[in-house]
Amino acid sequence: MDPCDTPRRPGRPRGLDSICREKLLAEALPAFARHGFDGVSLRAIARAAGFDASMVAHHFGSKADLWYAVVEQLALEFQADLEDSALCVAGPQPVWQRLAVVVDHMVDRLAARPAVVMLVSREINDPSPRLDFLVEHLLRPAYLHYAPLWREGMAAGVFHQTDPAVFHMSFFGAVAMALSAQEVIGRITGQPLDAGWLKQEIRRAMLGDAAPG
Repeated sequence: MDPCDTPRRPGRPRGLDSICREKLLAEALPAFARHGFDGVSLRAIARAAGFDASMVAHHFGSKADLWYAVVEQLALEFQADLEDSALCVAGPQPVWQRLAVVVDHMVDRLAARPAVVMLVSREINDPSPRLDFLVEHLLRPAYLHYAPLWREGMAAGVFHQTDPAVFHMSFFGAVAMALSAQEVIGRITGQPLDAGWLKQEIRRAMLGDAAPG
């Protein structure tokens, strides 16, 4: 029997509870992303994690609480990601150079976490308390972090002048769509799609003549 199958008893190592919780979160993200909040069951998430559904209630209480915990975990990871890109947002390099680095960074991160993109895409079209939570913990922090760079790019003529929030969401939407449509792009072009080529083309699409390479 998996040690995660039973709630922690007195004397049971707390590390096991942490492992169980991490397993549930790891399986919950792709499940919510693929099937949506209403389309997934706690039993299915628990089964995918390898133990009984009662463990979801033990660690999270409800499906809603599990969903919020997933987003909270993503927010922690995302905050570390924003810190990594801080020097690109406000650094000594020319703005076009910092923008190119940021675009490549975003493409790499979004490509590595397709379930996150899918989860946001699902929730963004369904006004609910979950969307409010998503905005406050992921979307607004990202916008506030990158908006100064978008404004700087507009002032330098790299981008057309537009509302930074509209630009920000359009930017992320375009990158997410291009990444999710890789197979379709390959079919349209009639040739195998190279990930490096796609990233270069996204950079050119975002930055135009200012894109290096």
